Amino acid sequence: MFAAFALFISGAALADDVALSDETGQLGDTVTVTFTYTGDGSQFALQAEAVISNPGAFSNIDATNLCSGSTANTTSCVFDGTDRLQILASNGSSNPLQDFTGTVDFTIDPGATAPQTVDLTWDTAGTFTPTTSTDGSISITAGPQSELEVTPNPMAFGTVDLGNLPATDTFTVQNIGSGGSSTTISTVGLNGPDAEFTIIGDTCTGATLNGGTGGNGDTCTIDIEFDSGANGTFSNQLAITSDANVNGNPTADITGSASSVASLSVNPAFGPVNLGQGLPGSTLTANGSISNSGSADGDFTCTLTGDPEISTTPSPLSGTVPAGGSADFSISCALPTSGVEGDSYSATLDCSGDNGFAGTHDISCGVTEREPLAVPTMSKIGLGVLALLMVMIGGLTVRFFRA
Repeated sequence: MFAAFALFISGAALADDVALSDETGQLGDTVTVTFTYTGDGSQFALQAEAVISNPGAFSNIDATNLCSGSTANTTSCVFDGTDRLQILASNGSSNPLQDFTGTVDFTIDPGATAPQTVDLTWDTAGTFTPTTSTDGSISITAGPQSELEVTPNPMAFGTVDLGNLPATDTFTVQNIGSGGSSTTISTVGLNGPDAEFTIIGDTCTGATLNGGTGGNGDTCTIDIEFDSGANGTFSNQLAITSDANVNGNPTADITGSASSVASLSVNPAFGPVNLGQGLPGSTLTANGSISNSGSADGDFTCTLTGDPEISTTPSPLSGTVPAGGSADFSISCALPTSGVEGDSYSATLDCSGDNGFAGTHDISCGVTEREPLAVPTMSKIGLGVLALLMVMIGGLTVRFFRA
């Protein structure tokens, strides 16, 4: 197209000028460069190209308005998709071109190198028609850079018992960019497939978050609820849009599973169990239970190892605890009749079961040959007699001192 156009304007007396402006912008900014055509009233056509020295510094180049001010019969003013601005304008042979201006929007990539200068240089070789030209440039500076961070990422609820739903968790969104930076969050939403996740609290939409020194920028929060009426594995995704220079549109995956599961616990809790001391031939006993607060039956097995004087009832200690129920057991220490003062016995009860139920009881007991001391007690009548005697003794004491 350029070659054909060049044939049309060959032989014309050229006395026109093209110019591009010099502009400055920060990373993430959109910079508008002005194009100006100035003619002398004798030119019927214009053909020119400007070379962009580093088009990779821009995430978008929009030349829609490059020749917006032209009144020419024919115009074709575009960015060629690689590194050139191409300008064609013609009135045929009837009317000279009128002066006009236009603009090109350059969006600076937030990840571009800064500082740097991108030159916009007219290619005066070949079919370039203007008499004179003025090159342009875009100076890129870093400036304060805002950056969004979302935690946790991902948000994983894990497997939750149906009986414990709904469950909630909170996203924290922070501007971890440099001090002096600022970003405004425009939208917050969920764009995943499953409706089991909903936003129940949001302080982020419309919030402006300022950066701070050491990454201590402003924060906002988004509360997520996970609820389900049936077993299954579900997912969704948090999506945020903002004007942050870095990570301006972050996402965070959300996952969770709902299941009818057992939730076993033991009393006494796993750890040391001291049955105490007793006389030879006696039996020391402690009672316990395994409870299931979940919505499904739970299986468990406990293995006892150690001195044979220690046992469990039932033995072996294992079984199934129904949902919402419990299973009672006892731990006993049968002290031998031949035991003497200071003899001690120990055993370990290792338990495991559904949904992570696991732990150990360290059981101990011992022999003493001393009978427990009896603590004397008085009846109400005995206490009354004692009180009367104390009053009488008090009265005699008073008389003695008066005498």
